[in-house]
Amino acid sequence: MRKNLAKASKKKKKRKKIRLKKIRVITILSIIIFAIMLLSYNIKIVQKQTKEEETVSRYMSYINEAKYSEMYKMLATISKNNITEEDFIERNQTIYEQLEVSNVQTSNMKEEEENRKNKGKL
Repeated sequence: MRKNLAKASKKKKKRKKIRLKKIRVITILSIIIFAIMLLSYNIKIVQKQTKEEETVSRYMSYINEAKYSEMYKMLATISKNNITEEDFIERNQTIYEQLEVSNVQTSNMKEEEENRKNKGKL
């Protein structure tokens, strides 16, 4: 009878070890999946920011090149509903010519703000 109890005890310990291994594997896999999801989310955010920065740079380059029609094409539909292409072109042409705007450039405002803060700490 003792042998049977010892065997049963060993079987219970073995099953318990197997369960613990399964739990560890599931936990590790869950962490890996979560990390992958978080990483892909961060990549999407960076890609979106890059796309937005490229769009702003392209829009600004159209100002330098006086391509007001191209600028109008980049407007959101709701903005296009508020102004005709002709009015938009005339308005922007008048503004930029009267102000004698040339060589419009974009900059990374977040980076500039961080630089200002760092200079203040020195």
